[in-house]
Amino acid sequence: MNEPTLLIAIFALGFGTCVALILRARGMFSAKADQYSSSVSNALRKIWLLRSKQAYRQQARYALPAFMETLAMLLSAGYPLQSALQRIVSTANGVGNPLMLEMRELLRRTRTGETLSESLKKLKLALPGPEMAMFVSLLVQANQHGGRLADLLNYQAEVRRQQVAEEIETRAQEAPVRLLLPLVVFVFPATMLPFIGVIIGKLMWPT
Repeated sequence: MNEPTLLIAIFALGFGTCVALILRARGMFSAKADQYSSSVSNALRKIWLLRSKQAYRQQARYALPAFMETLAMLLSAGYPLQSALQRIVSTANGVGNPLMLEMRELLRRTRTGETLSESLKKLKLALPGPEMAMFVSLLVQANQHGGRLADLLNYQAEVRRQQVAEEIETRAQEAPVRLLLPLVVFVFPATMLPFIGVIIGKLMWPT
């Protein structure tokens, strides 16, 4: 769900909730108002969870280039793949870094008897996306068949870093437009709500 659609959905739900609360305060359609308020609450909760998941995956994607470069350096120094992953995780601060948190979970699963290839495939499910799928595919192939993984990781890290930089630049250029949208969606309708309330009141309770 993109940001304009999200803002419009939140405004529509919020406006509907205001109308439902007005009706309930007047003692009209209280059962329907309660039902609608509950539905709105559930919808807003789902939207919040969706946005949280998207932000979590985005942070992991932004951290991936640096992780690949560090992993390539350790592999070039002679570390086996799993030992290199363990080294990165043990020396990094995983708090607030989704990629590192998922790597900690991956290594925890390997300590309980799961193979590295199986754990890597679960990592791809936890952080879906083309970048993570490519990264996992490289690690699985190298773990099973060997190969010059360090060179591939360095190349992919540079490609992903450029993509992240371009994405951040694009978002920065779109920032003024993004700032205008909340004004249109929230501020202007908020100034109209008192008038709408008066009109609804006159229609329902004519003097």
